[in-house]
Amino acid sequence: MLVCAEHTNVHNAGELKAATFVKIFDRNDCWRKPEKIPQLAIASQADHQGRTGFENRDYPQATLLIGAFDAASQVDVKPIVASA
Repeated sequence: MLVCAEHTNVHNAGELKAATFVKIFDRNDCWRKPEKIPQLAIASQADHQGRTGFENRDYPQATLLIGAFDAASQVDVKPIVASA
């Protein structure tokens, strides 16, 4: 269900705002279950490269998704939440 809901977003990862990445991570409980991110990346890449003519095309979106999650995971949100 995760891949069905989010693969189009992953396909467009190069155009997404940081806030959109956070929404994806939030709605899919990725903070508590970070293993979902590489699974989503791989499944989205398979969806893309499984299409005729796209088999050998690069898929940088997978790296973008994983990198965005890694960067977002490094943010200490406690001071942000405390000041809200």
